[in-house]
Amino acid sequence: MHFQIIRTEAIPPALRHELEQREHVIFAGSPLSDIQWAGADWMLFVYEEQDWVSSLEIIERTITVCGLPLHVGGISGVMTPLKYRKKGYAAAGVKWAVEFIRDELKAPFALLICGGHLLAYYQSLGWQAVSGSICYQQDGEAYAFSGETHALIYPCTNQPWPGGTIDFCGTPW
Repeated sequence: MHFQIIRTEAIPPALRHELEQREHVIFAGSPLSDIQWAGADWMLFVYEEQDWVSSLEIIERTITVCGLPLHVGGISGVMTPLKYRKKGYAAAGVKWAVEFIRDELKAPFALLICGGHLLAYYQSLGWQAVSGSICYQQDGEAYAFSGETHALIYPCTNQPWPGGTIDFCGTPW
């Protein structure tokens, strides 16, 4: 297994087209498909030999937590085609992304949001659910996630999580 990280603007057109096709298939019918999501700063690709088996997006942003600014690395759009699932590819990609966020972005936390059906999966990888409202922007208006959307953090340093309302200060990831 090997990894490749590419700045989003440097993704070759053919790979970008395949990525868009996979996103359409994997995320079709999502209850959150009406939301405008943040564009990725980097894409991480996981390969098994020559096969692209999983990928995810990495977003660098300063958010606020309880009104305090906090530099984070966001993880989003984790996707693995059905024939490659249950083999640890997504878990390996998420782990590698956390290392990138810690070592390259120098962010004290990685942050992702997920539905309730994925909460136990991410917790099994060492992610910690945090409480508090999750706010974001869409077309200049403020919104908050409700229901089964959870925020999870992965500490990259010994800095304590401040707790409270999370504001993405823009579109969510």
